[in-house]
Amino acid sequence: MVDFIGIPIDGSTDEIIQLFRRGRKNFLDEQLKVLSFLEKINATVCINTVLHSGNFNDLNNIHSIISRFNNVRKWQIFEFMPIGELGYKNKKSMKYIQIKLLI
Repeated sequence: MVDFIGIPIDGSTDEIIQLFRRGRKNFLDEQLKVLSFLEKINATVCINTVLHSGNFNDLNNIHSIISRFNNVRKWQIFEFMPIGELGYKNKKSMKYIQIKLLI
């Protein structure tokens, strides 16, 4: 049995998402279509966001987007860590941010 289906959303626009995730230019639209489909089938969703200097000021916008979906029951925010090939390559531009969230 699956408790949550994890969907990555790292920004409220494709431009912000492209700061962290490379490859598909319509990533946000794709993820929103997936969320809509999962809502139709009543699947429980967890949104995963990697927090970095490029999307830190976008958290409220991300929240506004994901709040439209009733099936989003959890939002996990991970701090960017400069590990792996891409993480190390982008460590200066991403500047990982340590924060404490009180929810």
